[in-house]
Amino acid sequence: MLEFLTDWSVIIYSIFVSEYFLSGVNALVATGAGAIAGGLVVHRRAERDRLHREYIRELEALNVITALLFDIVSTYISLKNQHVAGICERYYKNRATVEQKLGRSKEIEVDFELTRLEKPFSNPEKIINIIIDGTKISDRTLSAISTFFRCKLSLDNTIDRRNIWIEEFRKSNDHDSFKCFRYFGFPYENNSVDNEFRDCIDALGASTDDCIAFPMIAINDLGKYGDDLLRKFKGSFGDVDFKLKKISFENIENPEILPSMTDYEDWLKAFKSSS
Repeated sequence: MLEFLTDWSVIIYSIFVSEYFLSGVNALVATGAGAIAGGLVVHRRAERDRLHREYIRELEALNVITALLFDIVSTYISLKNQHVAGICERYYKNRATVEQKLGRSKEIEVDFELTRLEKPFSNPEKIINIIIDGTKISDRTLSAISTFFRCKLSLDNTIDRRNIWIEEFRKSNDHDSFKCFRYFGFPYENNSVDNEFRDCIDALGASTDDCIAFPMIAINDLGKYGDDLLRKFKGSFGDVDFKLKKISFENIENPEILPSMTDYEDWLKAFKSSS
């Protein structure tokens, strides 16, 4: 029995060390290594393609958001240029003129400007959908866009309040002198003051400026973020053919129509570390 086992051991050993067996094992190892290496190459290529698509998708999203924000800025610049700036300027000019005449003249001619305003149409909801879809913009940019939404709502409410006030004012049978005090917010004889319309004028100007300023801040931030993203894209994939939208307000035809950004310094300082 022992001799039988010994013979089989010799046979099995001779098989394992035979040239044919070893070459077969080597072939299997080489095939396995090749398969692993090939799998790694395919994985790396797939990962590179995925990264390329992500860069393109985000850069394209930034271009769309920038275009939508520019359309919003243009809408409110147009509103201010055609209506709001003139309404506010004439109101306070007339108020100063009337205030100088109070107590000096019994008859004061007042130019009541009672032109209704229509709320401007804009569709900022598209921006939110694009942001949710995968852009990685900064907290400051998100806050600027979010603040614009609140300012838009405030402006819409102000326009509605002003229009309602105008309709009620037109139907009023009060004497013109009484209307004058109500329109301009001058104190009555009992020292009470009705500032409702004056507050509407102030809010109209301030909210319109806000609806211009905050999208401008977001556009500026998106431009810087887009430049950084495109630089990383080119660093990973070489010279790529992609153009970012660039928006500049430096050469605007009527630059004084733009709000002064010094009025927003406190807001900007809150995000200084992330800008």
